Amino acid sequence: MTDGIDSNDSLWKITQFVDNPGTYGETRYEFDWEREWRVPHGLVFGENEVAFPLAPEDDHAWMRQTVWLYLAAVAYQGVVLDPLWDIQRVQRELKADGSLALHLAGREARMSRPRETWRCAFCGEPGRKSDEHVLPQWMRRVTGPLPMERTSHRSGFDLLDDGHAYASVGESVRMSRNSLLHQVTRTVCTNCNNGWMSQLEMAAEPILKALFAARRDSSTVTLSSNEAAVLASWAVKTSWTSELAGLGNQNQDRAWLPPAMRQDLASVMRPPASSWVWLASCHSADLCQQLQAHVTFDRTSPPTPGEAPCRLLSSCLILNGLALLVYSFDRPMIFPPPLRAPHGLLLWPKPSPVEFPPPAVFQRDLLLAIGRYTPWLALHDRPFDHLEGVAQRACVATRQRHAPEPA
Repeated sequence: MTDGIDSNDSLWKITQFVDNPGTYGETRYEFDWEREWRVPHGLVFGENEVAFPLAPEDDHAWMRQTVWLYLAAVAYQGVVLDPLWDIQRVQRELKADGSLALHLAGREARMSRPRETWRCAFCGEPGRKSDEHVLPQWMRRVTGPLPMERTSHRSGFDLLDDGHAYASVGESVRMSRNSLLHQVTRTVCTNCNNGWMSQLEMAAEPILKALFAARRDSSTVTLSSNEAAVLASWAVKTSWTSELAGLGNQNQDRAWLPPAMRQDLASVMRPPASSWVWLASCHSADLCQQLQAHVTFDRTSPPTPGEAPCRLLSSCLILNGLALLVYSFDRPMIFPPPLRAPHGLLLWPKPSPVEFPPPAVFQRDLLLAIGRYTPWLALHDRPFDHLEGVAQRACVATRQRHAPEPA
């Protein structure tokens, strides 16, 4: 021991791994600001949770013209950082953006709020988060590999400032770096994921495989009333989890339908009576798409004061020539059928034996079933007098998500 220091202490065996930040000649070695978090089972986040991307400076102009078009509600809109910059350059870029102070203020406000207990989007109970795949992993063997990207199209109508009419809000496009078959939501607890959802997946798997085989082999298969109900329940669950995956893990409170509807599905494994499900056959046998729309509509024009508009989450899953069309209303509703008989086989809310496949429809017919509501004009008590005499009030916001067609 020399001057109170034991040179034989085992501590000295790890000193070679200890960094000593500081200035060495003209070089400044500094990364004391660095912190590392390790997340078990992988880190899952939504596009709207990104603060800023890191990339070589030569790619920044391209990223501002492309990447930021697909990332919404970010802290530093338009900022791209190069990890090789020094700390002064990083600070200048963030300050130049003008949102640093707002971000820090928002972070302080969030940290000062009491931490809310996380609750499952379906059962509504606190628990442990899990990775719930929107589509089961066995479907990857049925469809084959898809490109690891997904294109989202957003379009529709929004209410004008006068509150009397809707106008088009244009269209935006966003890219996501995973395929439809890899969509995951972490808004589901392990009890739901490993419980009723797993049971529903196992019950629906042989039904779906029989339908895929019938479509592939040009044969027919008859579903019983119970099988129709199981398939309808699976389609509604898939529609709702797809919406939650698109919203991101921190935005489940923005789901379009009341939480009580998801809780009912979790408790009885059957859709509410206000959900409607149809089974159809699509001409395009190699297509993999998920179309989805958020819709509100009123009974009168202009809306009756104090009367909440009706809400509809409509979606259509197209996979290997099979199409499942889902309309989920927030209340019981009478409306024109989106697919006329015999093209659409009604599975819910009145399950009965059905024979698949019915006469096939085109992709355009399914797209119109999600994004076109002019046949609903007869539902209104008074005529419309806006949008150049064409009443398109029903479609407030349409969101479509699909994976590209396989090559």
